[in-house]
Amino acid sequence: MLLGDPVDGFFMIKKTTDGGKTWTRIKQQHLPKIAANESAFAASGNTLIVGQQGKAWFTTGGFNASVYRSIDHGETWHRDSVPLHQTSQTSGGYALALNSKQQLFVLGGDYKKRGGSYNNIATKIDKLWTTPASPNQGLRTAMACINHECLNTGKLFSDISYDHGSSWQSFSDHGFLP
Repeated sequence: MLLGDPVDGFFMIKKTTDGGKTWTRIKQQHLPKIAANESAFAASGNTLIVGQQGKAWFTTGGFNASVYRSIDHGETWHRDSVPLHQTSQTSGGYALALNSKQQLFVLGGDYKKRGGSYNNIATKIDKLWTTPASPNQGLRTAMACINHECLNTGKLFSDISYDHGSSWQSFSDHGFLP
């Protein structure tokens, strides 16, 4: 699957079923129209992820932080608003990740205020988006988990969780990204 810039008010989503030899665009009627001032950021490389059993997600930002979800291999999509920082065109969702329980996390913040204090991580539990206990310091653009331990990071700071991402504490005042 791939995510491209909006065309005629809809994000461009394409998928392949033959290892990338051919690509098919998902029909616009199967996607929500983009919200006003909504953008997708490709800086982290994990703005779109694919999970198990036909699930896929992508995140957006700007003045509307959202996660789009598909449960049918990308054929149809639905949008959820997420409780991330979303007060400027450079804020919102930057990355997605799954923990070892296959719970979805969205990470973000504001590219122009990388060291700011704001909601920078959210997760979906029992069909509701929530913000886990977190230092909420700075833009986050990547997350990885091994068993119950998870690490999220950005250019300036990193956090660690010892409970599958349910709560976070400061790990380093240095990021792991260039």
